[in-house]
Amino acid sequence: GLIGPGGKTIKKIIADTECDVNVDDDGVVTVASLDLKRCQEAIEIVRAITLEPEVGMEFDGSITRLMSFGAFVEFAPGREGLIHISEMEWHRVDKVEDVVKPGDAVRVKLIKVDDQGRLDFSRKALLEKPEGYVEPPPRDRNQGGNRGRGNGPGGGGRRPFRRN
Repeated sequence: GLIGPGGKTIKKIIADTECDVNVDDDGVVTVASLDLKRCQEAIEIVRAITLEPEVGMEFDGSITRLMSFGAFVEFAPGREGLIHISEMEWHRVDKVEDVVKPGDAVRVKLIKVDDQGRLDFSRKALLEKPEGYVEPPPRDRNQGGNRGRGNGPGGGGRRPFRRN
């Protein structure tokens, strides 16, 4: 949340904006500074952290780490979600690092929040669909290769198991 482990998040806001930021026991946040511009910066950061993201919202984020299946994007201070490899570009992406690298700034759209509160983002949803783009046919998930074991009980093609 806003305070963070050991006050880390709130201390960073105070250090970055040079504003006084307090969170009361009832959750009311006060931001004080003689510099209105800095005060507004701190308020924006607090809003971003306390925001409840909803599907369809767009964010400017930063790539934090890459995995074989996608990249994690920090869309608000200390808050991350996943851009699945299939949501990076309109064309098939073989390697995540061909599209993004840690530290890259990206604009993303929230496309799903799962039961556990994990956030799925799309970069592709904000890119223009290429002219003449044809949706690839869905891959059949049940096309496991036949391992050639016959149809008999126990898989066939093997001697029966015997205990000595």
